[in-house]
Amino acid sequence: MNREIKFRVWNKGINSMYSVYGFNQRQIQWGKDDGSLGGSFSYGQNNKNKFILMQFTGLSDKNGKDIYDGDIVKRSLSGSNPTTTDKVYFQNGSFVIGEGDFIRTISSFCTLEVIGNIYENPELLSNAV
Repeated sequence: MNREIKFRVWNKGINSMYSVYGFNQRQIQWGKDDGSLGGSFSYGQNNKNKFILMQFTGLSDKNGKDIYDGDIVKRSLSGSNPTTTDKVYFQNGSFVIGEGDFIRTISSFCTLEVIGNIYENPELLSNAV
């Protein structure tokens, strides 16, 4: 199974999320979801603390929204009302959710919904039940 490889970037300098449109050697072009180019930067030592790249997991939530590393998702078991709120992250070669459960396995038996991300909505994790 092939998955689409795509990224988004968090610009720490202006606290804003952008889509990544291309890579040219070490240059990364970014912009808004409407396709407008926001700029480019060299992903090296000088910028690694200014920009944070997040990779697409290859999965979408129940509403068709792409799930990225750094997203905060609400998950519930099929046919069940209780939900948990967890972050998605990359660990040991796999995308995982919550306490290190593999996201692909979880998505096969529960419903996921992206409700934010760790940069724009960190308070969603502190309120997690």
